[in-house]
Amino acid sequence: STRENGIPALFRPTITDYNYVIAHIEIDSSDYLLDASDVHAPFGQLPLRCINHKGNLLTKTAYKWVDLVSMLSSKVSYDFTGELTDDGKLRGTLTSMRIGYAATNKREEIKKFNSIEEYKENAYEKNTNYKINTHEMYNLDDPSQVLTESQEIEFKNFANKNGDELKFIPFIIGRTTKNPFNLDERSYPVDLGSTIEESFILNIKLPDSYTVKNKPKNQSLALPNRDARYLYIIKEAEGVLTVQISSMLNKPMFLPDQYLDLKEFFSHIIQSQSQDITIAPSTL
Repeated sequence: STRENGIPALFRPTITDYNYVIAHIEIDSSDYLLDASDVHAPFGQLPLRCINHKGNLLTKTAYKWVDLVSMLSSKVSYDFTGELTDDGKLRGTLTSMRIGYAATNKREEIKKFNSIEEYKENAYEKNTNYKINTHEMYNLDDPSQVLTESQEIEFKNFANKNGDELKFIPFIIGRTTKNPFNLDERSYPVDLGSTIEESFILNIKLPDSYTVKNKPKNQSLALPNRDARYLYIIKEAEGVLTVQISSMLNKPMFLPDQYLDLKEFFSHIIQSQSQDITIAPSTL
């Protein structure tokens, strides 16, 4: 039974609760659940619509319940390396890498366009934050590989100039600005379908003689049992500012009594990512 169809009855005979069929195979004593209709998914990754508690595995002689779980985490990582000028302009290379459902969803988004060039043109036109000078895609048609997107970008007003100081929020992409959990309470689980990981590494060469004057505090947050984690680390060495940010939801389902903790967790992330960094010429 797909997610939209609801969870099937587990303790009474039923046929009408089911609306979908997938395949099961056993290879070297390992079980695999497969759906060949999802052309953008790697081997062993069920479509998210199928991740719905338990399925009924039918054999020639019997049946048994099997857990419908994702074998892969949904991961996306952003990596930027570039240079900031003393007038607030940022230039560099932004690389995005995706696996699991993050890659599947991105491939489906891209394939909706008539061509990869049309997708690139759309990305260029709708992006109001920075100019894209070059744009390359890798492994678009191979779901078994990491989907990689590389852009040479130019961000004219990345930093606000105030006298000799430059102030900026150290995000180009991937910043969390809205809490996905906004209810006062919740009586049903948060079912994500898979674990989720997002990371962002920013390496910026600062203008000559500039150093960090003010920055957010480094943070390390975690829910009980490390069910979710968040790291925010800023450091400077030899004229290069490095920002490392990662958030991890380490289980696919959170129960109702964990909802408020999850909501508060994201509130801290939003607050953390709204703070800016100030750099200024060294006084030495």
